[in-house]
Amino acid sequence: MLTTPDKRIRESARENTDFEMALKAWPTGAHDSRKDALEAWDALSTEDRAEARSEIGRFLVTGKSVGRTHFCTFATYLRERKWKGLPERPKASPALATTPRSAAVKRPTKFQLARPELFPEVFGGASAEPEGQTR
Repeated sequence: MLTTPDKRIRESARENTDFEMALKAWPTGAHDSRKDALEAWDALSTEDRAEARSEIGRFLVTGKSVGRTHFCTFATYLRERKWKGLPERPKASPALATTPRSAAVKRPTKFQLARPELFPEVFGGASAEPEGQTR
């Protein structure tokens, strides 16, 4: 069993890895003050950290979709909890989730129509030409 200091070290390492990954995902992360960003990160709860990290991509896509080319620092994103201002994610309709899609019906190609005997899976095993006729 791990002792309490070992648990804290392990949790700290995991949180530090999460922070590093989030900072790298942020477009200005390489130029931002790491100290400021880490202070803002430490001020968040564990749930807020996970949410902030998971919403980075959606925040950036939303900003770019309205023409934004410059973004705030990572510390500002965290301090102001900017991910909370994103629109709600659309909920999947239960009818759409349970309704299976019908298979697309493929029409035979010109070559298949000319040689139906070569494609029994398309024509149901029956030739399009009456028996007795040859080409």
